[in-house]
Amino acid sequence: MLKSISNFDNFQYETEVPVRITDINYGNHLGNDSFVSMLHEARVRFLGSIGYSELKFGKVSVIMVDLYIKYKQQVFYPDTLRVKIGISNLKKCSFDIIYKITSKKTGKEAAAAKMSMASFDYDARRPVKLPRLCRNQTGYRPHLTAAIHNQFLVDDTFLNQIKYS
Repeated sequence: MLKSISNFDNFQYETEVPVRITDINYGNHLGNDSFVSMLHEARVRFLGSIGYSELKFGKVSVIMVDLYIKYKQQVFYPDTLRVKIGISNLKKCSFDIIYKITSKKTGKEAAAAKMSMASFDYDARRPVKLPRLCRNQTGYRPHLTAAIHNQFLVDDTFLNQIKYS
């Protein structure tokens, strides 16, 4: 998992999120609960930048189904986090959001994260197909040669092995 998000470099969006004093925990550094809230803030901004929200993603909604975070260094107050976001592993009903989080104060990478999102119908309480227009507007652009495309048709997981640019 770490290798796939550490090597990712197809970021379509960047934003800054300030570290507030209320984000600091008993260890005198950014708490993991606040960190997840900052990822949420960045995700909402990203979706807004392409004309969507979590509840209005085309004619469907999106819901988080898993989250993986690799912390690389502590973050302290005061600081601002630079959050880069890219889309990966786009499928019929889901996609991954890859995050690279850097401390503005130190210039060092503070964390990397992968969040899986699924298109969801809250009324029916079930996953639904992601609208094609939404898939096109996420900025996700895998470059597929004919051979890779044929492999992709045979094995959906092959998409994870392709480097995106």
